[in-house]
Amino acid sequence: INAEYMGNQTDDFKTEMSDFLKTSQPQVEKLQTEIEETVNSINKLCQYFGEDPNGFDDMLFFTNLLAFCKSFEVQNKEYLEAVERKERRRKSCKPEDQELSPTSPLDNTTFSSE
Repeated sequence: INAEYMGNQTDDFKTEMSDFLKTSQPQVEKLQTEIEETVNSINKLCQYFGEDPNGFDDMLFFTNLLAFCKSFEVQNKEYLEAVERKERRRKSCKPEDQELSPTSPLDNTTFSSE
């Protein structure tokens, strides 16, 4: 009885695993394709930025990119707020004062090429 029971368990296991493999194989293939596409994209990214793909730290790169984007958003928001304040001040000035106001959106902001 014990050998017959073990034989049935083995057959059940084979059946279950066979069904699992049939249903999971397309998912595994899709994941493998997505991994290959990701690796290719990262290699193109390395090439674009002149980085060595072998020493490329993708986590560090994307962390730095995210920090840059957040900083850019903050700076852009501050700039737009300064432009808006300047415009409100300009509109609240007397007409004769407007002729003397700087044309830059920021108060006396100049940029030099030095």
